[in-house]
Amino acid sequence: MTTRAIAASTSRRDRATLSDLQPLSTAAAPGPASRPVKPLALTSYPRNSPAAIARVVALAMLADATVHPREIDAVDALGLHQELGITRDAFLTIVSECFAEAMMDMRARDRPSLMDDALVDWILADLDDTQACALAYRATLALLALLPADGRLSPEELAVLQRMFDRWPLRDEALTAGLS
Repeated sequence: MTTRAIAASTSRRDRATLSDLQPLSTAAAPGPASRPVKPLALTSYPRNSPAAIARVVALAMLADATVHPREIDAVDALGLHQELGITRDAFLTIVSECFAEAMMDMRARDRPSLMDDALVDWILADLDDTQACALAYRATLALLALLPADGRLSPEELAVLQRMFDRWPLRDEALTAGLS
């Protein structure tokens, strides 16, 4: 699946917009209790829901601005969508929507890269339950362990993982529990 295929398969959902975004240079660093500035166009998922967890995993996949078919194969091999409690099609839809929304936000704010701190923080803020955070982190680690599915492990993919670790109160036991 290419990024064009992902973008082409994106469903159109209601999108919230904000006309006044705080510039990143003046935005306060978000702590666990604060909510970062919302990107221009991002689907809302219920907090700590399977879809919100899946979007965090999708974020790590999309961090290098590509989705290689081998990354999807890795997701299938791990059974990540099942572990997250959603169907494969639902997971792929979330990946598609995440990519399309990140592209829209990038273009709207004339940002040079697909991901930025505000976008990553907004997506990560949908998880605040320790178990949900740990599941998202372990699923992303498992996926990255099978990578480089696209031939390389990018600094952007690692940066998303580091941001998860820095933002969430992850405990040792949560990190060492494996995916079933």
